[in-house]
Amino acid sequence: MKSQRSLDLDSEGIVQKISAIFNTRMDSLEKSVERMISNNTLKIEGLKKTVDFACAEIREVKGKLTHIDDRVKVAEKKASQMEQRITELENYSRRWNLRLYGVAENKEQNFRQEVIHICQTILPEHKAKLPMLLTQCTVWANQRKMPPSLEG
Repeated sequence: MKSQRSLDLDSEGIVQKISAIFNTRMDSLEKSVERMISNNTLKIEGLKKTVDFACAEIREVKGKLTHIDDRVKVAEKKASQMEQRITELENYSRRWNLRLYGVAENKEQNFRQEVIHICQTILPEHKAKLPMLLTQCTVWANQRKMPPSLEG
């Protein structure tokens, strides 16, 4: 009986020792898993903060881009208006220019009077108005031949 009892005690002791080892290893494993979960949680929170920051930066850049895009559109519109205005002013300033090809400018003669006389010959119906109109014009004497595109 004693041997059976000692076997029972021994088997109970073995079970208790195995149980203790198992519990110790399980506790160690649980602590290790908890540490990993805690580390992963911290890393995930850090990544979340980084992603949130990046998203906020992207939103800010998009807002600035929209603002800059609006300013570019306004600047392009102003540039277009200014180009149109410059073209109008250039056309207006050229409107009063008169270029005569083949007429020599002589320092001794009154070139403007010569031009008025030529224009009165060409446009007799406006003979009275021409002296006043041509005083507003800039007259260019050009001794070169007329360009082929203007010959007719």
